[in-house]
Amino acid sequence: MKPRLVEYLFHSRPPPPPQLSINPPPIKIKQQPMIYESTDYKPLLVNLLCIIFMVLGGAFLYYRKMRKEIEKQEHIQKIKTLYKQLNLK
Repeated sequence: MKPRLVEYLFHSRPPPPPQLSINPPPIKIKQQPMIYESTDYKPLLVNLLCIIFMVLGGAFLYYRKMRKEIEKQEHIQKIKTLYKQLNLK
């Protein structure tokens, strides 16, 4: 005997309906206001002023040194001219 084909065995069941996932509403995070700390510029200003004064002081000392050398050369030149004038007389 041949087996009988039973049609209902060959029918597949309809797929189950898709499950709808209901996402819970997002949790609201209470944002705190940002508090900015005030910047203290006093140390920065003090450092800048110190640097400026060091540069100016160095420039003054260099100018004084150069001026001394120039005056020294002028003084030597004056002595030489006086010496020549005295020897000529």
